[in-house]
Amino acid sequence: MNSNQPLRRSKLFPLALTAAALASLLARPAAAENRSYKLCDIVNGQVFSCGSWYQGKAVVNKDGAFRECDIVNGQVFSCGSWYQGKAAVNKDGAFRECDIVNGQAFSCGSWYQGKAVVYTSR
Repeated sequence: MNSNQPLRRSKLFPLALTAAALASLLARPAAAENRSYKLCDIVNGQVFSCGSWYQGKAVVNKDGAFRECDIVNGQVFSCGSWYQGKAAVNKDGAFRECDIVNGQAFSCGSWYQGKAVVYTSR
């Protein structure tokens, strides 16, 4: 390289920068940012339809255990200790009514039918 020659950028450099910026935008999980708790109709274990943001108490899997939590504007506000009782749980790709013991799903039945509070981007 001759020190008297001006440095020239490759014509591909701006294109490479644009491609890198686009790849970084596409790699972001946009749907996760728009998720909230909603009251949904569950049919044959699958979400059929959902309303707007849920407000009230719901059984939520938080920090590795099911807990009864207060939901405000579709987001968890506060939670109590481990939940004991029955709850609709998304297990093996379908909602099922499960017995919850010490915050863990103990036994689950067949597909759930009815209303359930679901964390969703729908």
